[in-house]
Amino acid sequence: MGSPCFHFNVGNGTRCPTLRRNPCPDNAKGVIICGKSLAPAGQIGFSPLTVYVLVTAQAHMGKHTGSFMRTTVLLLLATVCLLAFSPAHDTHAAGQVVHVVTLNGYAPYCFTYPPSRIVSGETIPPGKDSRYLQGYSWDVVRESLHSQGLTIVLNVAPWARAMAQLKEGKAELLFPAGENKIRRKLYAYSEMPVNTARMLIYTRSDSTLNWNGLKQLNNVTIAALRGFNYGDQWNELDPLRVNKYAVNTIRTGFKMLRARHVDGFIGYEANWDYVIRALGWHGQFVKQPVFHEAKEYCITLLENVGAQSYLRDFDRGMEILKENGTLEVLRKRWDIPEQPTIH
Repeated sequence: MGSPCFHFNVGNGTRCPTLRRNPCPDNAKGVIICGKSLAPAGQIGFSPLTVYVLVTAQAHMGKHTGSFMRTTVLLLLATVCLLAFSPAHDTHAAGQVVHVVTLNGYAPYCFTYPPSRIVSGETIPPGKDSRYLQGYSWDVVRESLHSQGLTIVLNVAPWARAMAQLKEGKAELLFPAGENKIRRKLYAYSEMPVNTARMLIYTRSDSTLNWNGLKQLNNVTIAALRGFNYGDQWNELDPLRVNKYAVNTIRTGFKMLRARHVDGFIGYEANWDYVIRALGWHGQFVKQPVFHEAKEYCITLLENVGAQSYLRDFDRGMEILKENGTLEVLRKRWDIPEQPTIH
């Protein structure tokens, strides 16, 4: 039998008021609320004292009628116990494993060869690197977590599948993810961003477009990569003034621009610049001033309380990378643009 899991059931009507002790898979401890994991295996568990308090309380409360009062009191007591009897800090012991998932095909931030390669369960201890994944954002996340003594178990998948793995509890952390109002209701974010997506419009070197900001665009056709977010300003442009032409790949967008089928191509600076260099088309385009930037972070599920300590590990690691100069070395290695002036 594995170490005990304590299933503290609340919030499921009158049939969900019990605290019971069941064996956990993989010799892990965990807290399960009404069948839903509060924290992944091995990250959080009740101490023997906490268990004694809760079991005693459950036995006492069981004498009283009224499921709502009983379950509410037990839930509050569980919360107090977790706070009172947990360690004062969340630093993980050396050798602790964190499951991380990211996307592919997002050069120069995170990408594989071939770009569609799927990675599943690659174990990467401190001092080692992935055999498949590379990129600026991956280097930043890996170095940050390794500096805290964490071993990474890495999954790489297309974006939708990567997000699904996080939601299904198959990973504690996902990167890099932008933020919006909807996501903030579902996910907890690191304080430090992994990278920044800087948005701008590319034009031909001989273009006569007079740039005065997005809102001043008129009677132009701008290519945009299908499915990408370019911010509220872009979304709110009058379609009678700006014709948005959807393309499926960055390369296609630049080919359309070279062939004069469009007047400009909206994109993410670091990623679009990377494609220009790979195609050998440097010098053929002009970058208009950056009009918006979106920071991208490490995230975990808000309901996954235990995994949120890994976000703090990442933040501590990032502070180390900034202080010792590693972050600047990585920026130059991957030719990531310095912070621009936003217009």
